[in-house]
Amino acid sequence: MLVCRAIAVGVVLLLSVLASVAYEAKDAYDRGEYIKAFNLSLDKANHGDSEAQVNVAAMYFHGLGTIADKAQAFAWYLKAAENGSVQAQAVVGTAYRVGQIVPVNKAEAFKWFAKAAEQGNPGAQMVLGQMYLSGEGIPVNKPDALMWMTRAANNEHIPAQAALGVMYLNGDGAPTDKAEAEKWLKKAALRGQLNAQIALAQMYRDGDGVPVNTTAAFNLFSDAAVAGNQDAQGALAYMYRNGDGTTTDKALAIKWYEKAAVQGNTDAQSAAGVMYLTGEGIMINKERALNWLLSAAIGGDADAQANLGNMYFEGNGVVRDKNTAFNWYLKAAIQGNKRAQAYVSQMYRSGDGIPKNLDLAYTWQNKSRE
Repeated sequence: MLVCRAIAVGVVLLLSVLASVAYEAKDAYDRGEYIKAFNLSLDKANHGDSEAQVNVAAMYFHGLGTIADKAQAFAWYLKAAENGSVQAQAVVGTAYRVGQIVPVNKAEAFKWFAKAAEQGNPGAQMVLGQMYLSGEGIPVNKPDALMWMTRAANNEHIPAQAALGVMYLNGDGAPTDKAEAEKWLKKAALRGQLNAQIALAQMYRDGDGVPVNTTAAFNLFSDAAVAGNQDAQGALAYMYRNGDGTTTDKALAIKWYEKAAVQGNTDAQSAAGVMYLTGEGIMINKERALNWLLSAAIGGDADAQANLGNMYFEGNGVVRDKNTAFNWYLKAAIQGNKRAQAYVSQMYRSGDGIPKNLDLAYTWQNKSRE
């Protein structure tokens, strides 16, 4: 199940945002006359106009109409924030939070996000909720985390809706409430939020507080997979492989496993390797099987390590090498893979490819039976 940190994305308030400029400055900017727009905005900014100060900051940041100067950009954002600009307050908070232009300062970040949040900025409200939830620069305060995340979600902030759903799903910062989790995850999922789609799909697939609905799970995983999420691609492949929520289709299963695999998903690499090794609905391809199983095994997947051990033990698609087989079996066994533990026990008992050791044989035999 996804955890909150997996879907709790930060506020999307980039220093590249350029607010509209009033009167001549806006017209000049729209015509691409950036020097004129900068000078007009600077005059207004020097007279305390917070909107103009935001514009000057953004133009300094991008070097539009002036030489790019990140320090000057931040100085003008700070002036605008001090003058009450909610946009600038959120930008300054972000800069302090992530250490962009200025050193990381969580206390200052919290201060400026709080000002923006109080003015109703939903992105800042979400970040404030995250900071209270994790104790980021402030003491953990889960009631306040829930309050601010709820405000952001009610203000139609999609990532906050997803984060709030996961809070209710996992009982982290909110009472466990699957109905509330489904409500908020569905709101975000319907608006294309990938992590919400995956969390909701898992709920429907597993019947986690809701009736099992594999068709809905399949559709949600499909949307997230098409958008490029490797976890969704792996889950979708599994559903095609097993006819879970859809018609069994091994060709589509291997297609989605490999899409996830190329992104480094070790579960998908392992599954694709097995399908190529055994010819499960596709042509046997020992070379591809070896490549995917090796990638997964190096990435720490115990099943892949055990299967790679089998390939070397049997000489299946590789030159037979029992010592290499034993090393892969042992890696998997140490991770708790029962099949590998039994193989290690057998090899120690028989001395097949390694020195015989009955004590270790019994030790691993007992582990395999626990």
